Amino acid sequence: MVSIQESKFGFDPIKDSMFFFRLALIFGVIHISFGYLIKAYANFEKGKVMDAVFDQFSWLSIIFGALCLIADSVKVFPNIPLGMIGKVMMAFGAVLIFLFAGRENKGIFARLGGGAFELYGITGLFGDVLSYARLLALGLATGVIAGVVNTMAFKTLAIPYAIGYILFIFMFVVGHLGNLAISAMGAFIHSLRLQFVEFFPKFYEGGGEPFAPLTENREYTFIKQDHVRSEH
Repeated sequence: MVSIQESKFGFDPIKDSMFFFRLALIFGVIHISFGYLIKAYANFEKGKVMDAVFDQFSWLSIIFGALCLIADSVKVFPNIPLGMIGKVMMAFGAVLIFLFAGRENKGIFARLGGGAFELYGITGLFGDVLSYARLLALGLATGVIAGVVNTMAFKTLAIPYAIGYILFIFMFVVGHLGNLAISAMGAFIHSLRLQFVEFFPKFYEGGGEPFAPLTENREYTFIKQDHVRSEH
């Protein structure tokens, strides 16, 4: 039986799937945090410093506070109180959101209500980060399929005469080509989803011209319609 060998990075993605899972989430945190930084930079350029602080850096404080808690749980830096630092950062970001996210509303209760509703979006934030676990699923699925194709192809070599070799070549080529096609489609489709659903909403602002296909755009003439009453 053909086994999946350890990669050059020093871990077996099948046996060490949790390490692969953490790696996928790290990519998600970096990607989403970069989106918040883009939005903060745009607000700084527009002179909206408070918007950058209350709407972007508050969420970044929660994200990096959660990372500190995770790092403390696995004892990455045992001599640094990452647990306490993470709790303070998350609490600080949550307080900023609760007090100032609804600052455009009139009345103290409306502002606090808007802040509480915005703070509820923390579930969506962690959902966005967990969405990057699809990188783990795609990597493991295609790797396992490749291993299965190898196993099935080498089993055919036990068939006598040239039939075994013919079946081996057929299963090996067709199986891996199909797996490569699935991998290519998955890499394209799921990357687009992570870009448009998880990344772009953090900073993207729509604009431009409305999409109106198959219409006349008159530059020098216009049509005037006169309503003529018919006499009976």
